[in-house]
Amino acid sequence: MKSFYTHFMNGYEMENHLDTLFLNKLELFINYRRMLMYTVSQSWLESNPEDNESWKRMILNSPQLHLFN
Repeated sequence: MKSFYTHFMNGYEMENHLDTLFLNKLELFINYRRMLMYTVSQSWLESNPEDNESWKRMILNSPQLHLFN
């Protein structure tokens, strides 16, 4: 993920700029997005129990991203 993030941000910064305040919150946002996607997909996931368990494992077992370390 760190390699993707580095390349993505290099390209993004060519056209846009993110303030340090937002960069410092990026990892929190990515984790929030994972949980939000799980929540809004709940009706679909309930009809697909195997995928539901897979998503739960992904969220619960996701390593810390440490984008800035």
